[in-house]
Amino acid sequence: MTAEVSEISFDVSGLNARAVNDQIRSLVSTRSEVKRIRLSSPEKKHNLLNAVPACSFVIDGDVGDYCAAALRDADVEILGTAETGLGHSLQSGVITIRKDAGVAVGAMASGGLIVIHGSAGARCGAGLQGADILVEGSVGSHAGAFMRDGTMVILGDIGPNAGYGASGGTWYVVGEVHQSAPQLTEARMKESDKLRLGLLLLNSGVDANAKDFRKYVIEASTANS
Repeated sequence: MTAEVSEISFDVSGLNARAVNDQIRSLVSTRSEVKRIRLSSPEKKHNLLNAVPACSFVIDGDVGDYCAAALRDADVEILGTAETGLGHSLQSGVITIRKDAGVAVGAMASGGLIVIHGSAGARCGAGLQGADILVEGSVGSHAGAFMRDGTMVILGDIGPNAGYGASGGTWYVVGEVHQSAPQLTEARMKESDKLRLGLLLLNSGVDANAKDFRKYVIEASTANS
């Protein structure tokens, strides 16, 4: 391949995730001209793109558990669905999924942005420590459980026990919040909130108006009750 090549594509069918991740680490470290890597036939493999170096990735298909975990400064676009633990422990960068995601999206993530253009399962943002998560659809129960910091933006509905055990963080919601934990309380939307939310929507490629959202925060007096 010539030095002008900026994207490399390869079919990962028949390879296990460790082999794929190792190949990517070697490729990124030795081919500085490569700006984007496209993976085809992911076959719902678990642990794809775990702790790989900073680069831009496109996955053309469905992925299994714990895809794109523990990433720093990498951008990942998934054109299919994801199962449990997408973006677990994300540190920085952007993960975008075009369809639905399973349980525990962005759990323990400390930075970066996760955008789900479909819906997400239970425990979305569990233990969130500073990342931003935006879901165009709805999320399941216990969203943001034990969340400490970060932002949840939900355009659809939120299942029961949202914010259970949480001690911090901010939520912006359009849909219905079903039986949230007592510490998750509605608060006044400020102009600064609308600006921040508008930027998140813009950066996520989501066509929505910040004026349509309600803001929720963790009430300190009940967070540890």
